[in-house]
Amino acid sequence: MIKLLLLGLAIFGAFFVGTAYYVGDDSTVGGVGPNNTVLYYIDGISEWVELNVLTRDETKKVGLKLQFMQERLDELSDLERLQKMSQENVEKVKSGYTKLADDVIASLKQKAADTADTQAKALAQKASGVVAKQQESLAQILEKAPDPVKEPLKGVLSITQDAYQRAMDIIKEQK
Repeated sequence: MIKLLLLGLAIFGAFFVGTAYYVGDDSTVGGVGPNNTVLYYIDGISEWVELNVLTRDETKKVGLKLQFMQERLDELSDLERLQKMSQENVEKVKSGYTKLADDVIASLKQKAADTADTQAKALAQKASGVVAKQQESLAQILEKAPDPVKEPLKGVLSITQDAYQRAMDIIKEQK
């Protein structure tokens, strides 16, 4: 039994060290960055499975979507840090962020329509708070970004502002 336990720890250690070596300094806070197309696609599939297969509660789904929205902004920040920001990469992140923002707002509207309770209002307030923080992060990224990618980043900022406003509208409707 002890030999089996030690063997398991050794295998885990080998995988951990191998993964840590692979990730290195080019790692991203938000997950796999869009500059690695295959892994980014697989990461998107895993997020979809987590949202649509593994999570049934709508409140938890909104929380996950907000988390994934933050990961998209972390990816933008990492692209800027690693100086790998290109228009194509920014567009990939922008489309992912846009889809998530639209999904969050649709979920909040559905939740507000289903119930006029404090839970729906609290969820909308949480979403608006997260999106407000994301706007601040995006503004900082925009300051440091190279000129060729500033327009797509301004588009992402516009999307965050729109998502924030729609979340605030839902909160006002709940009053």
